[in-house]
Amino acid sequence: MRNVLLVPNKKRSDLKQGFFISLFLVVLCIVAFVICMTSYFSKNIDKVQEIIGVVSEVNKEDNGRFSIILNDREYCLVSVVSDYADEEDIAKLVGQDVVLYQYHITSDSDVIGFNSSVFSIDKETGFNYILSDNRAGCIVIGCFLGFMIAFCITVFVLFKKEKREVRGDVFKLMNETTKGIVTTSPFRKKMMKLMCIPLLLALLLIIPLFTYIEINLTVTFVCLGVFLACVIGLIIALIIMLPNIQKREFDYYAELLDGLENLPEKEYSDIVMDVGNMFSFKLTEEGLLYNKLNEVDFIIQNFYSNLPDDEKESIRAELISAIREAKNTPAPKKKNIIDYVEGSELTDETLLKYGELNLNTKVCFRKMNLPIAIFITSNLSEEQFPSMRNDIFLELSEDLYYYLKKFNIHVSGLEKVLKNKMEYMKKYCKSVFKGDKNTYIEVTDEGERMLFEDKK
Repeated sequence: MRNVLLVPNKKRSDLKQGFFISLFLVVLCIVAFVICMTSYFSKNIDKVQEIIGVVSEVNKEDNGRFSIILNDREYCLVSVVSDYADEEDIAKLVGQDVVLYQYHITSDSDVIGFNSSVFSIDKETGFNYILSDNRAGCIVIGCFLGFMIAFCITVFVLFKKEKREVRGDVFKLMNETTKGIVTTSPFRKKMMKLMCIPLLLALLLIIPLFTYIEINLTVTFVCLGVFLACVIGLIIALIIMLPNIQKREFDYYAELLDGLENLPEKEYSDIVMDVGNMFSFKLTEEGLLYNKLNEVDFIIQNFYSNLPDDEKESIRAELISAIREAKNTPAPKKKNIIDYVEGSELTDETLLKYGELNLNTKVCFRKMNLPIAIFITSNLSEEQFPSMRNDIFLELSEDLYYYLKKFNIHVSGLEKVLKNKMEYMKKYCKSVFKGDKNTYIEVTDEGERMLFEDKK
């Protein structure tokens, strides 16, 4: 069958997002560049003021700037000019008549030079030092801006080259769609509850941390230390526990699959849902029998099995009415929703014989929660059932396995997967620290092959 359809290209959407992020960063850089250039051109030597007096003290601060006490007021030589001044020469200014060149940069006490009989840095020289420093800053910002523009253009070119749609395989699509709704394993639920303890403690510590931040430094640092210990401890615990949880999940689901060989005596449903075409089939001894109303029985048996018979009949009537109404009123297409079964049709009472289906086994391996999902799939040609969009995909369950055994239906590769399930999970389920992609394997009696390997 076709089993493929055109779907939105994820790579294109990623590039589109990358382009807009890059564009935003470029705009920010341009703004920063304009601010720097405006500051650079706004500097004017005519704004320099002269202050005359006798220097009483000169000191070198920890940041490398020189402070000059003149007329009982402290002035600071700006950092750029201080780098060009010698400490011994500056010290000679003490007791001398000095003219300071005041120029507001960060505060009213900034000076860019001075003039005395023993040592001078004239205002033109100091001003040029500042301009040179600003030029260097503008060059750095300009180079970074150029790099960002080049990067933005590259992402844009790649984005335009990518196709809007690419071929997507139904088996891969159905498993990617269900990743977010896979049932959380009991071990993972338990560990998530335990992990909440240090997280809650860390959140509670935020209250005293901000309450005492300006009152008691000792309490603040103790709370900060415990807070960081909780956060770091939580991260370490996750790193240690996640591989162990994955191993426990392997054991748990292997045990569930082992239970298929010894199913308890009870009534099993003979209605199965084909997730490849969203058809509901009845399992018979000869083959899969299609009827639109099978869908009603499937819903009742899976979601309303515990209700009394009279309530079931009432629900059944409502569902039949809803199906008939939906048949006459096609559902509107939802934006950004991939309908991989669109176009699949079968007439009621169509029987698909097992001999025609060529059943084999396909397996989806995940890294967490439900590590293994087994599907019984057909291998049909388009000529056999031209009204069907895709092959049949039946997810393995107790009900399905019961009837496979009861009717002695052979599925190529199924027993091999069930027998070696643990080895398969260890081999194909990715590490919890290595991405979130599923691994897809087709298994037959003759061997196995990895699907979509060249597209990962």
